[in-house]
Amino acid sequence: MVYYDLLAKTMKAREVAEELGFKTYPFVELQPEELDRAYDSTKVVFVRGGTLEQNKKIVRSPCDVILDATSVDSAVVQVAIDNNVTFGISLHQFLYSKKLRRAKLIGFYTRLVKLYNNMGANIVLVSGATNNFEARPPEQLASLGMLLGQTKRQAKWSISKVPESIISRKKGDD
Repeated sequence: MVYYDLLAKTMKAREVAEELGFKTYPFVELQPEELDRAYDSTKVVFVRGGTLEQNKKIVRSPCDVILDATSVDSAVVQVAIDNNVTFGISLHQFLYSKKLRRAKLIGFYTRLVKLYNNMGANIVLVSGATNNFEARPPEQLASLGMLLGQTKRQAKWSISKVPESIISRKKGDD
């Protein structure tokens, strides 16, 4: 099985991710207010989640992944599904949160993963590594998915088949 880390942010992080067994792919990361910015359409487009209103706009935009979106409801999830927008969860935010904040993140994303699963939304797990020390092997990234309520099969799917389908769409292979 081929595993992808679509959001290793630096060249060194991508090199380490590849050494750990991941394939990487070019991406662009936008903030919600940058949705109108021009970008290379062959790259995977991540838009960082924002407020509920921003997220409604994001899932209607030509992006591939809404990243770390914490303000979502079932209507946002349904529009994302209809528009082939995947929900991304980055390990980075868990690595840099501490104590109560991390516990709240885990609880929050556990509820979101349950909502995504119940509605049939795609989830992609990414490292979000900003340096080589944050890169983790596929098994550890899949463990994040399992911690948040995915089965082992779903977690592996979130780092293999889901990113593969996004890349396929970008290449025009679908």
